Amino acid sequence: EFRRVLFRSHNPITGLAFSPDGKYFAVGSSDGIVTIRQQIDGQPALSLNLSTVLKAATGEDAGFDNLGGLAYSPDGLLLAVTGTLNPLQPFPNRSQVILLIQTSDGKLLRILPGGGGSVMFTPDGKALVASGDGALHVWGLLP
Repeated sequence: EFRRVLFRSHNPITGLAFSPDGKYFAVGSSDGIVTIRQQIDGQPALSLNLSTVLKAATGEDAGFDNLGGLAYSPDGLLLAVTGTLNPLQPFPNRSQVILLIQTSDGKLLRILPGGGGSVMFTPDGKALVASGDGALHVWGLLP
């Protein structure tokens, strides 16, 4: 049964995650745009261009693209987003990363190396697991 369309993007949607309390959902498109929306009506609560978020946090003109996945932490305070840092640069300047973002204001807390594909927090929120570059990466003691 078709219900309704809550959101449309000009680029492929490559990430979708619901907040643990079910009040919000995060939508990410391949171009590195993430929008946190209210679940009940789809209205935006926070919209992030991850290239702009990176520049604000690091002061460098780093790009973000090829969003591969996103996940909420069990407490709903963090959003992990995987993708490519500096997608137009040759290796080693281009790399697969995970961005840890504070959901309340979109502040970038950390950039973790590796990943680029699927991402998930462990149920207790003490670790993060990501794939995408031929390996599974596990980080603990977050953020």
